[in-house]
Amino acid sequence: MGELTETIEPDRLFISVAAERENLGAVRAAVDRAARGFGMREQPRNDLKTLVSEACANVVLHAYADDAVERPLEVEVTRQEEVVEVVVRDRGQGVSARPDPKPASLRLGLLLVGAMASSFQLRSVRGAGTELRATVALAA
Repeated sequence: MGELTETIEPDRLFISVAAERENLGAVRAAVDRAARGFGMREQPRNDLKTLVSEACANVVLHAYADDAVERPLEVEVTRQEEVVEVVVRDRGQGVSARPDPKPASLRLGLLLVGAMASSFQLRSVRGAGTELRATVALAA
């Protein structure tokens, strides 16, 4: 398990951690604490936690080659007016335009993120990483 670095401000949380499965629970817990501090209600907070969990799991599963030594994962959660913006970044392989040979169940994460978010954007540069940006309404 890599060391989790967490920066908390009144309207912002920034996390930097290794993209490893065992770190996902700590990321989810930190996002929950921040969302509570933002005054986010229970249902949108649960949506936010699920969205972040799915986005981070996608990084763990797909962003890096199995033999990658460095596997950075960054999560930024910011309260902006009536929404909470989430940014999940990696410095991995980027998203391929080719069909994924893995089972369809592993590709459902991004569909779930899109369904839970008010807005959703994915930027990827092959060999340089991916950034997922989404917003969730502060109140249901």
